[in-house]
Amino acid sequence: MSSFDELPKIIEIEPTEHCNLRCTMCHVSFMPAGPRALLDMRLLDKLSILKECYFILGSSFEPMIHPEFAKLLDFLKEGKHRIELITNGTKLTKEILDKLNENDTAIVTVSFDGGSRETYE
Repeated sequence: MSSFDELPKIIEIEPTEHCNLRCTMCHVSFMPAGPRALLDMRLLDKLSILKECYFILGSSFEPMIHPEFAKLLDFLKEGKHRIELITNGTKLTKEILDKLNENDTAIVTVSFDGGSRETYE
Protein backbone atom coordinates (compact mmCIF):
# COMPACT_ATOMS: atom_id res chain seq x y z
CA MET A 1 0.00 0.00 0.00
CA SER A 2 1.41 3.38 -0.99
CA SER A 3 1.10 6.46 1.19
CA PHE A 4 -1.39 7.85 -1.36
CA ASP A 5 -3.79 5.02 -0.49
CA GLU A 6 -3.95 6.39 3.04
CA LEU A 7 -4.97 9.91 2.03
CA PRO A 8 -8.57 10.96 2.72
CA LYS A 9 -11.15 10.41 0.01
CA ILE A 10 -13.84 12.72 1.45
CA ILE A 11 -12.97 16.22 2.63
CA GLU A 12 -15.39 18.71 4.13
CA ILE A 13 -14.46 22.37 3.87
CA GLU A 14 -16.25 25.19 5.63
CA PRO A 15 -15.00 28.22 3.64
CA THR A 16 -16.54 30.68 6.11
CA GLU A 17 -17.95 30.92 9.59
CA HIS A 18 -20.49 33.43 8.28
CA CYS A 19 -23.96 33.49 6.83
CA ASN A 20 -25.79 36.26 5.06
CA LEU A 21 -29.10 35.23 6.65
CA ARG A 22 -30.29 35.08 10.25
CA CYS A 23 -32.87 32.32 10.20
CA THR A 24 -34.54 32.00 13.60
CA MET A 25 -34.10 28.22 13.67
CA CYS A 26 -30.38 28.28 12.75
CA HIS A 27 -27.41 28.18 15.11
CA VAL A 28 -25.91 31.24 13.37
CA SER A 29 -28.67 33.39 14.88
CA PHE A 30 -27.44 32.44 18.35
CA MET A 31 -23.76 33.12 17.72
CA PRO A 32 -22.26 36.23 19.31
CA ALA A 33 -21.44 39.12 16.99
CA GLY A 34 -17.81 39.57 16.11
CA PRO A 35 -15.15 38.61 13.64
CA ARG A 36 -15.50 35.23 11.96
CA ALA A 37 -12.90 33.13 10.24
CA LEU A 38 -12.52 32.74 6.49
CA LEU A 39 -10.66 29.90 4.82
CA ASP A 40 -7.13 31.07 4.03
CA MET A 41 -6.86 30.17 0.36
CA ARG A 42 -3.12 29.60 0.73
CA LEU A 43 -4.02 26.38 2.57
CA LEU A 44 -5.24 24.92 -0.72
CA ASP A 45 -1.60 24.43 -1.76
CA LYS A 46 -1.31 21.87 1.05
CA LEU A 47 -4.26 19.98 -0.42
CA SER A 48 -2.88 19.90 -3.96
CA ILE A 49 -1.49 16.37 -3.39
CA LEU A 50 -5.07 15.14 -3.26
CA LYS A 51 -6.64 14.09 -6.55
CA GLU A 52 -10.13 12.94 -7.41
CA CYS A 53 -11.55 13.28 -3.90
CA TYR A 54 -15.09 14.11 -2.85
CA PHE A 55 -15.31 17.62 -1.38
CA ILE A 56 -18.29 18.79 0.65
CA LEU A 57 -18.46 22.59 0.70
CA GLY A 58 -20.44 24.08 3.57
CA SER A 59 -22.68 22.43 6.07
CA SER A 60 -22.92 24.87 8.94
CA PHE A 61 -22.49 28.25 7.25
CA GLU A 62 -22.93 29.81 3.80
CA PRO A 63 -19.85 28.85 1.74
CA MET A 64 -20.48 31.17 -1.19
CA ILE A 65 -20.01 34.35 0.82
CA HIS A 66 -16.27 33.65 0.89
CA PRO A 67 -14.84 36.40 -1.35
CA GLU A 68 -12.72 33.84 -3.24
CA PHE A 69 -15.31 31.07 -3.58
CA ALA A 70 -14.83 30.96 -7.38
CA LYS A 71 -11.10 30.37 -6.82
CA LEU A 72 -11.95 27.42 -4.57
CA LEU A 73 -14.06 25.93 -7.36
CA ASP A 74 -11.15 26.42 -9.79
CA PHE A 75 -8.84 24.56 -7.39
CA LEU A 76 -11.31 21.66 -7.15
CA LYS A 77 -11.63 21.46 -10.94
CA GLU A 78 -7.84 21.32 -11.32
CA GLY A 79 -7.65 18.33 -8.95
CA LYS A 80 -10.56 16.58 -10.69
CA HIS A 81 -12.51 16.50 -7.43
CA ARG A 82 -16.23 15.80 -7.13
CA ILE A 83 -18.19 18.50 -5.34
CA GLU A 84 -21.16 18.59 -3.03
CA LEU A 85 -22.36 22.09 -2.21
CA ILE A 86 -24.72 22.96 0.64
CA THR A 87 -26.01 26.52 0.37
CA ASN A 88 -28.96 28.79 1.06
CA GLY A 89 -28.82 29.67 -2.65
CA THR A 90 -28.95 33.43 -2.22
CA LYS A 91 -25.44 33.96 -3.61
CA LEU A 92 -25.74 31.75 -6.69
CA THR A 93 -24.58 33.66 -9.74
CA LYS A 94 -24.18 32.72 -13.37
CA GLU A 95 -20.40 32.56 -12.83
CA ILE A 96 -20.76 30.12 -9.93
CA LEU A 97 -23.37 28.04 -11.77
CA ASP A 98 -21.07 27.84 -14.80
CA LYS A 99 -18.16 26.73 -12.61
CA LEU A 100 -20.34 24.11 -10.91
CA ASN A 101 -21.35 22.81 -14.35
CA GLU A 102 -17.69 22.71 -15.46
CA ASN A 103 -16.68 20.79 -12.35
CA ASP A 104 -17.71 17.29 -11.37
CA THR A 105 -20.55 18.53 -9.18
CA ALA A 106 -22.45 15.61 -7.68
CA ILE A 107 -24.99 17.38 -5.47
CA VAL A 108 -26.14 20.94 -4.84
CA THR A 109 -28.39 21.17 -1.79
CA VAL A 110 -30.31 24.42 -1.39
CA SER A 111 -31.60 24.79 2.17
CA PHE A 112 -34.67 26.87 2.86
CA ASP A 113 -37.35 26.77 5.49
CA GLY A 114 -40.35 28.21 3.69
CA GLY A 115 -41.52 29.19 0.24
CA SER A 116 -42.82 32.54 1.39
CA ARG A 117 -42.37 34.90 4.31
CA GLU A 118 -45.62 33.65 5.82
CA THR A 119 -44.71 29.95 5.73
CA TYR A 120 -41.16 30.69 6.90
CA GLU A 121 -42.32 32.67 9.92
